[in-house]
Amino acid sequence: MADERIICIGAALTDEIYTSLEKPETGTSNPAYYKKSAGGVARNVAANLAQLGMEVGLVSHFGEDSDGNSLLNGCERMGIDCRFSKRSQNPTGRFSAILTPGGELFAAATVSFLEEEITPLYLGSVRAYLLTAKLLLADCNLSANSLVWLLNFSREAQIPLIIEPVSMPKIRRLSGLDLSGLFLLTPNLSELKSLAGEKENAEKMFDWLQKSGIQSVWIRNGAAGSEFVSEKTRLLVEAPSVTVVDSTGAGAAALAGWIFGFVNGKDSLTCIQFGHSMAALILEQNGSTFASLESAILEQKYQ
Repeated sequence: MADERIICIGAALTDEIYTSLEKPETGTSNPAYYKKSAGGVARNVAANLAQLGMEVGLVSHFGEDSDGNSLLNGCERMGIDCRFSKRSQNPTGRFSAILTPGGELFAAATVSFLEEEITPLYLGSVRAYLLTAKLLLADCNLSANSLVWLLNFSREAQIPLIIEPVSMPKIRRLSGLDLSGLFLLTPNLSELKSLAGEKENAEKMFDWLQKSGIQSVWIRNGAAGSEFVSEKTRLLVEAPSVTVVDSTGAGAAALAGWIFGFVNGKDSLTCIQFGHSMAALILEQNGSTFASLESAILEQKYQ
């Protein structure tokens, strides 16, 4: 149903992952094995939500090339509504990463034309579609101007908006913006410090969050678990123990788990536990999304 639709706005990329056979070194060639797969934060969240049986739309950019065809066909096979994504002669974006033998990110680079394709003008042209959403998710692969448009739209339409920072350089696109009313921001601690500036202690950081007008923040800290902060709630939640195979896509999976819990009326703690479970499942496999997924397994890590 339209009133249950989640719409994700942001990157759809081709992921190229090089996992080093030994500890990677800078300034030299590192022996590795290679994997190519579908990626992009917004696309990954949409794909995981679709696998959980949710109605989901994606507003992104796909190039008129073989990678774009492959990504778009994959989304449509999963039931993701891509009618309002944009295609152009600009090539499909690409994320290239080098991982350690243990699956942790060593270095990465992204090439994407999302900023010049999904503009405020384009978002305005799909406004009627965005109005059908129960919840909006945007990633910071979008330009600052497009993020401003979505923040204003969310406040005016009273549709909750989640913003996923993606990385330290990209969260800085939120610097100086009016974040009042933002439903949820999902940084790690380094990203949050990059946005808020170094604070002398945790209390000053939380004071800044309250003054910013953000309704809630979910601070993800990997194996150390995460912290959820809102006006009424402050939770510290441990992460389940996992053996990391590949860290790519774990953040997007966590966010999909949280959204699934929220839409199904779960409390904040359960939403976070669902997020941790989804991240754990991704960390234990190769690839940033699942071939298949049953929603019931979200509770297994906490049983």
